[in-house]
Amino acid sequence: MLHTLGVSPSGPPPGAPPPNDAEANIDADSSIEDNKPLILIADDDLDSRDRYEYYLRMKGCRIAVAANGDEALKKARKLRPDLIVVDLSVPVRDGPLMGDRVMGGEKTTRHLKKDAATKKIPVVVLTAHACNGAEMVRRLRCEGFILKPCTPEDLLHEVQRLLKGAK
Repeated sequence: MLHTLGVSPSGPPPGAPPPNDAEANIDADSSIEDNKPLILIADDDLDSRDRYEYYLRMKGCRIAVAANGDEALKKARKLRPDLIVVDLSVPVRDGPLMGDRVMGGEKTTRHLKKDAATKKIPVVVLTAHACNGAEMVRRLRCEGFILKPCTPEDLLHEVQRLLKGAK
């Protein structure tokens, strides 16, 4: 299922209804799109999430997005993406019960790595907090680390590196 990322824009057909469920932002024609890697992006910052989604989609990925840790865990279990990107500042959940924003991404990543259904999926963590990337990777048992701000090209490079290693 994992293939080298090529330049192949995708997205909903013109006039398609807006996405409204866990799989809605994944390309609709799965028979054509199945050979493209599925990337789940968990980031509560809409601008960052949209920028990464657009760029990775233009480079040949199918994309699912989550705005909080709970949503990311549910989508990861249901969709079984090829790779997950988690911003360490993503809240555990939205609304009045919003979880600890600083630890939300760490909690989400730990849950992903403990869950039998998701523990083998490569995870890249993003953070704007000053920290030791190698220590973060070791502590969270994730496969990649990027310090923000990062360009979509930086993220693509890390995605390609990890998908190539997962083959």
